[in-house]
Amino acid sequence: KYTALVVGHNKGGLVQNCNSFGTVCGFGNTAGIVGWSSGEIKNCNNYATITQTGASGSYRTAGIVGGTNASVSYCNNYGQVIVDGGSGTVAGVVARKEGSAVISYCNNYGYVSSTKNYVGGVIGYALGQADSIKSCNNYAPVYGAAYTSGVVGYNEETAIESCSNYGLVKGSSNVGGIVGYTKDNVTNCENVGYIYGTSNYVGGV
Repeated sequence: KYTALVVGHNKGGLVQNCNSFGTVCGFGNTAGIVGWSSGEIKNCNNYATITQTGASGSYRTAGIVGGTNASVSYCNNYGQVIVDGGSGTVAGVVARKEGSAVISYCNNYGYVSSTKNYVGGVIGYALGQADSIKSCNNYAPVYGAAYTSGVVGYNEETAIESCSNYGLVKGSSNVGGIVGYTKDNVTNCENVGYIYGTSNYVGGV
């Protein structure tokens, strides 16, 4: 249920200045630093390769944290994140963001690939009001199906500010350089990566 190299399940503490190396293969909430976090994550780096077991069901797979309802800042992912079974969310930094979490100053440098929906270079799926995703960047290729993007795959109600994508992004529908699908504002963002979609709703930003 909670698999990571540093902390499986963080119920409210601060996780800071941590690095992860090696390989992680799990199911549910799987990441290099924290599987699921209800506490802040700051200044952490993942160099490990992250995969899931291939079992059917739902998962949250990312380089830094599988799922969180707390803030994540100044974190970088350098490892590959590869998922090809089940269903869920996949990203370089945060697979699923919930609640009032602010995701800021985070970068993805690792290859991200999934055969499923909700894939992002930084965040796969973002939920929650009155919060923001700001100053986050993707520099690596991102491959997915629907709702695939360089920064945020699917965004429910979170403002996205000052983010950039420099990587190749390939998906099916709802594919973008910054966000695949959004219900909130996107401001001061830039995409310079190549964006490719095989179906509807494909955009540079």
